[in-house]
Amino acid sequence: MNTRIHYLYRDASNYKFWGQVVVEGEWNEAKLRPYFVTPENFTPQEWGLPSLHAEVLAQGFELDDDDHDYHELLKCELTEDAAELRLVFAECIGCYSSRRLGGLGWFKGKPPSLSRALTEEMWHRLVAELEEDPRLE
Repeated sequence: MNTRIHYLYRDASNYKFWGQVVVEGEWNEAKLRPYFVTPENFTPQEWGLPSLHAEVLAQGFELDDDDHDYHELLKCELTEDAAELRLVFAECIGCYSSRRLGGLGWFKGKPPSLSRALTEEMWHRLVAELEEDPRLE
């Protein structure tokens, strides 16, 4: 059994863009909530899901500095459809640049919600490696 995740991107002007994807395994909101960035929002890239920013651009809108990465989970439904993706919370942590991590204050403080799949020690080791990686300058 797999899960169809329905989600929404609401841009800074409150235009709404909907998306859905079938992921491997059985998921529900309670299982996903620990990986939310805020109490109501998640960042799909952290989960290995496509951002709906492409949908914004495909419909002729532009993204500007007021827009953000946060998406809203609408619902999860079990399905026998083939999975398109696998959720990859911990594996996606490498998509962050050291600047983004540092800008959000994650180096010295508590790791972000997506790191709950990692131990504190693993998190701090990964952050140290990112800080030293010249490709992320």
